[in-house]
Amino acid sequence: MGEPAVKSPVPYDEYLRRLEASDERLEYVDGEIFAMAGGTPAHSYIGARVTTLLGVALQGKPCRTFSSDLRVRIRGTTILPDATVICGRREPADDDPNAVTNPTLIVEVLSPSTELWDRSGKFALAQSIPSLQHYLLVSPDKRSVEHFRRDGEAWRYTLASGDTPVVLDSIRVTLTPNNVFEGLDDV
Repeated sequence: MGEPAVKSPVPYDEYLRRLEASDERLEYVDGEIFAMAGGTPAHSYIGARVTTLLGVALQGKPCRTFSSDLRVRIRGTTILPDATVICGRREPADDDPNAVTNPTLIVEVLSPSTELWDRSGKFALAQSIPSLQHYLLVSPDKRSVEHFRRDGEAWRYTLASGDTPVVLDSIRVTLTPNNVFEGLDDV
């Protein structure tokens, strides 16, 4: 995560105004606004690829795939995952009708500037979402997918590379890293 774009605490409605006026992706964490690092072509490609693969796999199912523009609201924080899946009806946040509170799957494409936040702070927040079943960390550098899957109150961890399947059982979708990273060398 980058440095705060604004140092003093700001109310959420001010965050929404700044977000609307900005060309940057901004996350809101306990009263601070953070500008997310600009994406590389590889980061953008992998984010789009995962969104597309999930969208195609979920056709005809009661789940929908959303791009990195969808805000997810968690206890005073708003994050912008690289991809989000919601099953059933979208549940908007009380204070932001364009943010959701009920993701089933969150995907983060790792970059050097956000990896620590994605692994620690963001994942810790995401674990508190009752509807969340899967949290994926996709590493373009390692060409791997880390899968955290809710199992009751615990989270199970799997690391996949190559043709090792990433089984997203709650949405009945299986991905492989080879499929996710297909075409990356041409970017």
